Amino acid sequence: MEKFTTGLKRHLPLLVTLLFAIQPLMDMLSFWLGKANLDGAVTLILRFLVLFATVVCGFCLTEKKRVYLIFGGVCTAFFFLHACVCFAVGYEDIVSDITNFIRIVQMPVTTLCLITFLRAHEKSFEGMQWGLTLALAFMCLSMLLSTLTGTDPHTYTTGKGTLGWFQNTNSQSCSLCVLLAVTLGWQLKHKKKISISLWLTAVLGCVALYALAPRLAYFGLMAITMGLALSLILISRRNWPTAVAFVALCAIFVALIPTSPMGKYVSNESAYQNKVDKKLTELIAGDKDLVPSLVDRQKAGETLTEAEQETLLQGLLPIYERHAEDFVELFGPWKAMELLDFTTDFHTFIDVRAKKIIFAEELMKNSPFTAQLFGLELGRFTVGEYIYDVENDFHGIYYLCGWVGLALYLAFMLYFVGLVVWALLKNAKRYFTIEAAGYGIALILCLLHAVTTAGVLRRPNASIYLSALLAGVYYLVKLKQYDEKKTEAL
Repeated sequence: MEKFTTGLKRHLPLLVTLLFAIQPLMDMLSFWLGKANLDGAVTLILRFLVLFATVVCGFCLTEKKRVYLIFGGVCTAFFFLHACVCFAVGYEDIVSDITNFIRIVQMPVTTLCLITFLRAHEKSFEGMQWGLTLALAFMCLSMLLSTLTGTDPHTYTTGKGTLGWFQNTNSQSCSLCVLLAVTLGWQLKHKKKISISLWLTAVLGCVALYALAPRLAYFGLMAITMGLALSLILISRRNWPTAVAFVALCAIFVALIPTSPMGKYVSNESAYQNKVDKKLTELIAGDKDLVPSLVDRQKAGETLTEAEQETLLQGLLPIYERHAEDFVELFGPWKAMELLDFTTDFHTFIDVRAKKIIFAEELMKNSPFTAQLFGLELGRFTVGEYIYDVENDFHGIYYLCGWVGLALYLAFMLYFVGLVVWALLKNAKRYFTIEAAGYGIALILCLLHAVTTAGVLRRPNASIYLSALLAGVYYLVKLKQYDEKKTEAL
């Protein structure tokens, strides 16, 4: 065992590089297996094997094995209680539930292992940075090659956006934002003078986010360029030429918004919504003036007579049967209207994320109180052909792990946020480097994706980059040796 540990420690920086470099490659493998109609479980098993190997390496290298044992004990105890709740109401698919739980805990588990690696070898942080840079390069290359070969699946079904050989838009948006911010911060920190590679990375990364098309990706592009520009000025006024260049890069892409894939998609979506909203009013049955007034009274909390309720029900039923068929089938016409607040707004009907949260809330209401503490089984979010797995990460963790699971998860993440606050309050001049700024910007964008989408915390291909951010924060605050005499200048 000692010989294994010694050899492992010697090659640790390379292994950390490979850990991150292979992440997009596994995504691409999953994409092509799907294209060939082959079982995607291959890459799922591969990811679990990578996670298992990471944990084994971390446990072998750590000098604080008690931390691993406590962490494992907490996870095991929690899942036991969660499983007891699920058995009480009838387990539908324990295998998928276990798989989902592993996906959720991968982020904190990987973070713990990465911190061990950073402690074990002083160059592991550099290895992690190289791995993140390679992952960014592979993603950009995939987007380019998929476009040139005509094999790009596109971000949206309308044909807008360049996704590359990947399957999840939200995960890809988050991953690109994180990797670009961290890579640019690292290059700015370690290049004595501004190099071609820096601006090549900046331009290609921004083009990738521009081509991807989601609004969050475009916001990420602007946040990264402007955030780094502001950070450069705050660190040293001598950095102003580089800061101006980042502002100019941002300005170019802001000017391109109307003709960008994102701008065209939003414009087409708005025009289509306005067109459909007009048609929805034509579907109202009966008195087309009375029904809207009944809707307003119902929303205001007034008590309608039975006759008025029947008029409202029959008036809106054609709209709900066409645009909320699933809710009508699952809950009945009147309950479906109540859940959607008697809306006739087309945007509400197509807001899948909101509808999934409404379903989850109803499911939680009709479950034992213990489900609120330890969560619901993933299988209960699928009813027939309808899948209501929540598309907001923090909401999803609450519904699947309950208040206890969400509290544990947030407590873990808040520890690292606390490290950042502590470092800035203690000595902002020492800890606020351009490298740290890259991590800070990336962490904010990552959490923003987690709050608004389901593409981060429960998807291992994206959550591993959050692990890198949290481990990086720990390294920059707790492990890195700072030269007190050296000033931050480019």
